[in-house]
Amino acid sequence: MKIGVISDTHQRLMSAELRLFFESLKKEIDYIVHAGDINGIDFLTELKDIFKDRLIVVSGNMDNEGLSGILKNEEVVELEKITIAVTHSYGAPVDAPSNAYNLMKKHNPDIIIFGHSHHALNKINENGVLMFNPGSLLDEVYAPYTSYGMIEINNGEIVSREIKRIKI
Repeated sequence: MKIGVISDTHQRLMSAELRLFFESLKKEIDYIVHAGDINGIDFLTELKDIFKDRLIVVSGNMDNEGLSGILKNEEVVELEKITIAVTHSYGAPVDAPSNAYNLMKKHNPDIIIFGHSHHALNKINENGVLMFNPGSLLDEVYAPYTSYGMIEINNGEIVSREIKRIKI
């Protein structure tokens, strides 16, 4: 099973170029996770239109326009015998991984997906948990590069995990 991972898109509306990217990505993946900071209800509506029930999304600290009222701060799913915990995280960017871990460790996850820092991270922590931040798909100011992530899982194993740089 392949999972696309995005975060920190900070868009109120979806551009035609971004829609083409998502339509193409949809053909490669089984699920997509958005780790928060969508910023617009119209953008979320378009994501739902593209990915339907294959979208897992949480609220971020910049989500307004009623998004924080309809999105949860945390989601936990089990796919292919892997527990995946999703949160946005908080605090200083350098603290985002430890803050995400401290928020989600109660779920005993195999993978924690988070955002907030705009800096990609693909690392197994000292507790054996994959800490995965895809970076920001569109931020060219605070992020060192624009990126998204791909995770492949199968029958209780993480088969592959990758941060992909992209320019949309």
